[in-house]
Amino acid sequence: MGFESPIAGQYNNGMEILNNLPEDKYLEIDDFLAFLGVYEDRKRLGAFERAMKKFRAKVVVEAGAGLGELAEVLLRTLQPEKLYLVEDNRPAYEYLKRRFGGRSDVEVVKGLIEEWEAPRNVDLLVQEFYGPLLYDESLEALSRLKFTPQEVFPNRGFLRYQVI
Repeated sequence: MGFESPIAGQYNNGMEILNNLPEDKYLEIDDFLAFLGVYEDRKRLGAFERAMKKFRAKVVVEAGAGLGELAEVLLRTLQPEKLYLVEDNRPAYEYLKRRFGGRSDVEVVKGLIEEWEAPRNVDLLVQEFYGPLLYDESLEALSRLKFTPQEVFPNRGFLRYQVI
């Protein structure tokens, strides 16, 4: 399944989204809009897919699953018994429910990763250290997990530049 934006079709380009979005909708998804460019980064997804081929995991958790682009790669590459997609943003969560709702191997969870209690042992936790603002709340959240994954990917990062 290819990428389908939850707001695509209504607008022709990113600026038009911001210019024409009703205020109540904008307030609902404003932090979500900051990440739209990430979903079009095919190089990033290709690198992620190559990295996933090194893992063997039956139970996988994606923290901050967004629109499910990494989830598609995880399902295709790892073919896990169970993939938990944890997402706190309501519009993204609702989109994930629609996108993966018919699959028995995927469970979409509404909430923060640091508050979620895994119902079983987790082989692999996938998260993204850096978003478009270079520091994501994931770094802090990882120190407060209520479960201990066998592996975390990525488990380190190197920040070369930062916007000041």
